[in-house]
Amino acid sequence: MGGGCDLPLGAHCLSTGHGWSLHAQILQPDGEQSIQLTVDSILNESAPELGQRAAEQMIRLGALDLLTTGLVDRLMSPLAQEIEETYKREMCKRFPNADCQTLVWFAGGDIAEIVTELDLYFSALAGYACSATTLHMRSPKQLLAAKCFLIEDLFEYVPAFARYRHLIEVCDVPELREKNKSIRICSYQTS
Repeated sequence: MGGGCDLPLGAHCLSTGHGWSLHAQILQPDGEQSIQLTVDSILNESAPELGQRAAEQMIRLGALDLLTTGLVDRLMSPLAQEIEETYKREMCKRFPNADCQTLVWFAGGDIAEIVTELDLYFSALAGYACSATTLHMRSPKQLLAAKCFLIEDLFEYVPAFARYRHLIEVCDVPELREKNKSIRICSYQTS
């Protein structure tokens, strides 16, 4: 369900001797509301199956809405406006083709693959950043997907780019380095 430090949820499962008993709780990020339930296993149901059933029941009880409340509140704040302004000021620049060629020259690789992966990554981030003030209009599931995407950096999104990390962060690819830095500012503010 996407839990973590910003989306608090927990579960505790105990063997009862004849099956399993699972207690689960999901809290609104500000802690003001919660959903709790206890579910006992049915005949021959494993602990993971019980966990899945509990998660489905929590979703039916409104867990996704509860989890995204804090995220929606944060995105509707002046921070969302700042993200959009940062996007317009820093990210709406020409694509760093020369820097991509520099990466290939220093570390090898396929220029078409590098450009394609970067373009997909920048486009997805731009979609979120340029609409930060309207993210609250998306469904809870879409908000969770946005949050999961925005907490990844370029090197997590495209693991094959790990070999370019040093070049992008330190060496002579200034347009790409600045674009990546601007993206991180926008996505850190959003996540």
